[in-house]
Parts: sequence; C-alpha cells; structure tokens
Amino acid sequence: MVLNPEALKSYEAKVFGIRGSIELVLDRRIAGLYIWGDGGVGKSHVVTTTLQSMGVKYLLHNSRMSAPALFDHLANSPHDVHVFEDLETMTEDKSAWDVLRSALWSQDDQTRRITWNVKGRTEQAAFDGSLIFTANVPLQENNRVNALASRLINYPFHPTEAEILALAANLALQGHEHQGSRLPPEACLEVVEYVEKRSRETQRKCSIRAIVNAWRARISYENHKTRLSWQESADLLVRQSFTAMPQTREARKIVEQKIAEDIYKKGLRGAAAHDEFAKATGKAKSAWYDRLKELGIRNPGKPENN
Repeated sequence: MVLNPEALKSYEAKVFGIRGSIELVLDRRIAGLYIWGDGGVGKSHVVTTTLQSMGVKYLLHNSRMSAPALFDHLANSPHDVHVFEDLETMTEDKSAWDVLRSALWSQDDQTRRITWNVKGRTEQAAFDGSLIFTANVPLQENNRVNALASRLINYPFHPTEAEILALAANLALQGHEHQGSRLPPEACLEVVEYVEKRSRETQRKCSIRAIVNAWRARISYENHKTRLSWQESADLLVRQSFTAMPQTREARKIVEQKIAEDIYKKGLRGAAAHDEFAKATGKAKSAWYDRLKELGIRNPGKPENN
C-alpha cells in the first residue's frame, strides 16, 4: 500500500482544530464542544485519545439517555468531563435541551446551576464540568437549538476518504493489539488495502471503524476463534459501514457545503472535483457548483459540457 503523507498531514490539520477546541473546554473557557460528521471517521477516537494523552479522566455516555438520567449524571459528577457519543435522540428531547442549556451557561462562566422539576418539587445542582458531544448530524436550526449552540463550539469534521486511508495506513504501521493478541504491521496494511478495495467496489464509504474491526476480525480468525475468514468478516463490516447523509434537506446541504469547500481548498477543479464530490455525496456536478455558490464562491472553474 502506498502511503499518502500529504493526506495524513491534511487529516492531522483537521484533528488539530478538534484538540485545540478540547483544550479550550478543559480550561473552562467554553463549557462545551459539539463535533459532528459521518460515522466511522474517527471523531470519538480523536476525543478519547486527546483526553487520555492529557491525563484527563472522563465519563463516557453512549446509550439512550432521558432528561432525568442526564440530570442525575451531571448532578452526581458535577466537576467531570462528560463525553456523549451519538446521542442525537437525547438532543431531540426538549427537557434534555433545557438541562443542557443550564449546564452550558452561567453569568460568571464557571459554576452553572441546573434544575429539574419532578413531582411538585425542584432539584438543583451546581455544575462546573465540561460537555463534549460527537454526532453524525449538525445541530438543526431553530430558536431552541440556537440558544444551546451559542454556548458551545460547533465543530464540523469531514475527513476525505484519502485522509481516512492515510490515517489507517499510519495506524497500521504500528500494528494492532486487542485482548492480548497482536496483528503485525504488514497484516494490518493488507487489511486496509482489502477494506479500501471492497469499499470502492461496493460504493461504500471507507471508515476507520470498519478497518479497526476488520483488524480484530483477522486476529479472531488467526486465533481460530471464528469460522469466517477475515476477508468474509471484512466484507460484512464494509456493507455495514455505509453512512447515509442526514435526512433533512438543510442538514444534507450543510454537509455537502463542507465537503465542497474542502475539495475546493484542496485545489481540485473540473472533472477531478466533480468525481471527488460525487464519491462523497452521491450528487451530480451541478450540486457541486450550487454548494459553492451558497458559500459565496461564484467562479470555481467553468463547468464542463455534458
């Protein structure tokens, strides 16, 4: 597999922004961070490895959570960093929004007082911890959400497929350990090549999650723990790794604008830009020009004749 140092450098530049945002949150300059982008591109990996490298303990929440449960978690651990993974259902709950809004704002920017009304009584707790969210969709535009969005950093994260593969190859060079077994670098690279090939053939988006799980599937196969070959397991993972675009039109447009902007900034034009945009979004080249015009880029290159 040919390594791509430029794509890796580009990926690390995007990650640098996330890590800087996490530092702001941990320094209590800003109470929260919302990172959104396609599933399987490494959002949670960046957050957790950054916190671990800084020696910061955190509480991870990655299952469905009601508003009362959210209040209890924040009240019971008011000084901690709370990391919420893919909890879009919680952010659709008006009561949960109210708890989050209180936890993300105060007049003195330090201690925030959160309240919960239940059975005729009011429970209160002082909270000065930090909230970090990862999600597959952006915060939707409405008055209630805007009140929350203004209190945290909203960070879109959209690495390209080339950047994801560059990251995977770089990780592969270190080998992969899981539950006491180790897959050597050459085997890891072979898995990356296979997942990339099968993703391309099946028109799926290549994801870090699928690659890491394929490494683990190969370890299981070589340890004689599964009847499936590692290639068969990888095929299953690739089919599951497809990430649909957000369902609302406005959410899709935001994602497409970011993808178009990234491609434009890379210097791609004409057919090369159209192909990259189509691969990422499934949209025709006319959508490429539309998204750029919406961003104020009026002359991204003369459209080619059909």
